[in-house]
Amino acid sequence: MNRTKRESPEISVIIPVYNAEERISLCLDSLQAQTFKNFEIIAVDDGSIDRSLEILFERAKKDSRIKVIKQKNSGPGAARNTGISAARGQFIIMPDADDYLEPETFEYAVKAAKETGADIIQWNYINEYQNASVSTDRKKNFFLDFRTTPEAYCFVVWDKMIKRKTIGNIRFPCSMRYFEDSVFIFHIYLAAKKTYFINKFFYHYMIYENSLSNPISPRHLEDVKKGISLIEKSLARNNRAEECSAVIFMLKLYVKLLCMKVFNPPDFQMARETFPENNKYFMKAGGIPLKIIFFLLYMRMDFPLRLIIKAWFARHSRPKPFKK
Repeated sequence: MNRTKRESPEISVIIPVYNAEERISLCLDSLQAQTFKNFEIIAVDDGSIDRSLEILFERAKKDSRIKVIKQKNSGPGAARNTGISAARGQFIIMPDADDYLEPETFEYAVKAAKETGADIIQWNYINEYQNASVSTDRKKNFFLDFRTTPEAYCFVVWDKMIKRKTIGNIRFPCSMRYFEDSVFIFHIYLAAKKTYFINKFFYHYMIYENSLSNPISPRHLEDVKKGISLIEKSLARNNRAEECSAVIFMLKLYVKLLCMKVFNPPDFQMARETFPENNKYFMKAGGIPLKIIFFLLYMRMDFPLRLIIKAWFARHSRPKPFKK
């Protein structure tokens, strides 16, 4: 019986690894410190040129739960796809290689999954900067349908545990290096019959200079737009566009706000030209502050809009990312 248990881990932890020699140990330490022990770690080295692979093999020699897979550099989505195909667990967890989790994460997640029967178990996270820890503010009641409450959902993979049966044949799009996780998670939400939220801060998301998620570049924005297009085509094929219209609206709104938030100076022209067919709807979005911002944007009143954004950032200082 013990042999069967070892051969069938309840959780498969999939980690895409690329040139993470300085940070992978932090992630692995947090996994090996979990109070729940019946899991496997599938570390997929995505063509690293540093000591990442060597570190992984050293760890695997000391812990039989660690399986190392080496592949040529193909991006995080392709690495996660490789891990999913190799996974044996009932549940899948996919942390980034440079982040870490609290020791009781797996224990709480498995207990919640068994008690509720949820396909997705999700938890809170903390953004870790060099000079600050910024907690997320999430919905506490997560027995929700993401199609009617899209603002409650987080379209990333690392703050969730997902049933492998729910994933099925769903995979990450390999043609993208950014936003590919959002496309994947969108389809997971569509496939899930039930979700559950644990209101605990289990995940620590490390913010580094020049990381894939920081800063956002025009190339990144192209991937976001490509991802939304893939989602819309998928919905059209399955006659589900209408029921998910609120989610698509939120995603397109997110893209426009990115143009004004992340670039220095803000790229108002790009914001206007992104999904222009929906501009009239964005004018009606959100509360009074957002309505004012979009009114100024589409009336091409860039100077006062720039002053508003500058004042906002002056009042809300940005934390410093860790040096790479």
